[in-house]
Amino acid sequence: MKNKKKKAKNKAVKIDASFNGGNLTNFSGLLPLHKFMNKLGFSHLIEKTITLPKDSNTLFSMRQIIEAVILGMLSGANRIIKIEKMTMDPLIQKLLNLHKHIDNDTLRLRLKKFTFKHTNEILEVTVHLSRKVHQRLNTKADILDIDSSVVTVYGRQQQTAKGYNPTHKGKRSYHP
Repeated sequence: MKNKKKKAKNKAVKIDASFNGGNLTNFSGLLPLHKFMNKLGFSHLIEKTITLPKDSNTLFSMRQIIEAVILGMLSGANRIIKIEKMTMDPLIQKLLNLHKHIDNDTLRLRLKKFTFKHTNEILEVTVHLSRKVHQRLNTKADILDIDSSVVTVYGRQQQTAKGYNPTHKGKRSYHP
């Protein structure tokens, strides 16, 4: 009986997307990303690889914390308080199997426990998932595509030069 409960707990949640205006969320774009993470087995890999012990009074698993941080970063949350606010959303709570939001103190304290060893464990997860994706795509290397943008300046500011500037041809600009 316990095994059935455990399997049901880790099972992906079925969420129906509709466009009728009810239960609107700012985080609907995270749904396909979370489905992709589930398809790769991310949750299972985190639970299996990360050895950070769970205290007896801990409400949230390390998987829930890490997934909240990753989904938060993917949604543009650059502060822990923004990740806390994201976990207040009903969609995110359903995706992460949360009974309530994760407050910023919990996030901060759990992430503070990470050591160099745990960082290496996250790296192991990343390498494993990268290999899995490469096997499915039949590729061998990652491609990092970095785009830059031109910032036009007016006057003779330091470290500016005339160069590629598609909007103001011939003007001085920064081009990082």
